[in-house]
Amino acid sequence: GPLAHEEAGLLPSERLSRASEEEGRRVTFGKSAIHSWGMFAKRRIKRGEIVTEYMGELIRVAVANARERRYRAAQIDCYFFRCGEDQVIDATFKGGVGRQINASCDPNMYARILDSDSGRRVVFSALRDIEAGDECTYDYRFEEEEEDKKVPCYCGARTCRGTLN
Repeated sequence: GPLAHEEAGLLPSERLSRASEEEGRRVTFGKSAIHSWGMFAKRRIKRGEIVTEYMGELIRVAVANARERRYRAAQIDCYFFRCGEDQVIDATFKGGVGRQINASCDPNMYARILDSDSGRRVVFSALRDIEAGDECTYDYRFEEEEEDKKVPCYCGARTCRGTLN
């Protein structure tokens, strides 16, 4: 439906620009009941409103695979978001608060991949109204894996599938 907030009538690039400027007033990070740290709403965010952008370094999948092995060997949590056939955003060292987004089987945000002058970008928007203090979550939709490679999900949603993949 139409946007029912201050972003209505703006071009996507203008919405993203405004969202970036106001991110610190909209979201923050904190301890999460789901996993470690999470991203939380500082104020009410209306359905359809941009919540945050997944910031980081845009790299090829082959580079991401090599980095993942290196990060794991060094016991560093890696923060990747696949945003195309051969593109991944690595937020491990160059990311913003968006890298703290935890997975949920009943998420309150969805992601969109946008192509802009500065390259491919991933933007999270509110799937429904998000109240101040709520954790902002996303369904990771990981690829299916064999049973022994399943990653447990701790989202706590009534509809929890039990794994992220």
